[in-house]
Amino acid sequence: MNTMKKAAALLCLTLAFSLPCGMAGAEGLAHSGPQESSQAENRVTTLEGAAAVHHYKKALQIATDLVELYPEKPSVYVDRSNIYGLMKKYDLSLADASKAIELSPADPSLYVNRALIYYHIKKYDLSNQDFRQALSMNPQFAGERAVIYTGLSYNASGLGKYDEAIGFSRLAQGQNPFDIETFKSEARVYELQGKKSEAQKVVSKGMAYAAARQGNFLTAGICAQQAGNMEEALEFLNRAEKQDKDNPEIYSARGLIYALTGQPEKGIEDLTKALKKREHSMDYNNRGECWRDLKQYDKAKADYDKSVALAKTKADFHAVYDSIGQMYMNTGNYKEAEVYFTKSLEQEEYKEGYEFRARVRRVMGKEKAAKRDEEKAAKFKE
Repeated sequence: MNTMKKAAALLCLTLAFSLPCGMAGAEGLAHSGPQESSQAENRVTTLEGAAAVHHYKKALQIATDLVELYPEKPSVYVDRSNIYGLMKKYDLSLADASKAIELSPADPSLYVNRALIYYHIKKYDLSNQDFRQALSMNPQFAGERAVIYTGLSYNASGLGKYDEAIGFSRLAQGQNPFDIETFKSEARVYELQGKKSEAQKVVSKGMAYAAARQGNFLTAGICAQQAGNMEEALEFLNRAEKQDKDNPEIYSARGLIYALTGQPEKGIEDLTKALKKREHSMDYNNRGECWRDLKQYDKAKADYDKSVALAKTKADFHAVYDSIGQMYMNTGNYKEAEVYFTKSLEQEEYKEGYEFRARVRRVMGKEKAAKRDEEKAAKFKE
């Protein structure tokens, strides 16, 4: 069964800088119009503006001027610490973070800031001390606790304490389920353990919650499906349908879920709606899978043929060739099944493909070839 493409996610912890750092880089300014250029020039005269367009030297100059003007104000040291962090000058970032704590030792957020710096230089024990200090001071907002538990999770991962890391991630998710970083920290554990599919599921779960909070229930439904949360995915997609009944992507996504959960009649209904609005290779493939589940193989084959005709990518061909191979295996046509599993494996090697081909080859009496396929299947990691 084909599944929708999964969104890639970067598994990393970033410093909790108060300055915005996600905007276009300074190199884009040369192509701006006169008014845009003037606005950009005005922006780099402020600390936040300079950091936003990645003018870190200018931002550092402004931050240093502020430190000289207000040497007793903790926030100016935090700002300069953040700039040093963006420049990866962690020793200087750490010095300013410590100075801020010296000036305001009762502020838990300052310990969180320094703990994140310690994380980046892999001083996990010192990072844990600062996180726990902040936690003991009972931060007021759940979001702050989520950052602390997420940081503790990353530190535990760095120390190889994977069960502990997952425990902290779950605590973070409980505090703020709409922060994707809390899910990335759990995914990081699975990445380190070589469980890539499990890592992607966790990230997809976080992306589903984040999308739902923004009111994007289509994306939420797709991400929930990728996370394996089918009931939740259907709830999101039902809400998406109420928002936009004419969007074929909703019926495509929901039809796939019905196909995956053993509800072929509902799958056919939704996928047919999607196909009436626009033809798509994978919708034909997935509807074909529903017909195959109902043992209506002629209709399945007709849809698979249309899927092949519309296929453009290796992923499309890989999916539909696998589907056709399974159909022929179901009907006892092992020669054709072998042909199509081979075609699918030529697009992308996968464990199930070798297992299926081994099964049909063994039935055909091709013992040596079947054994080779079984050995290849055994080499795949979960």
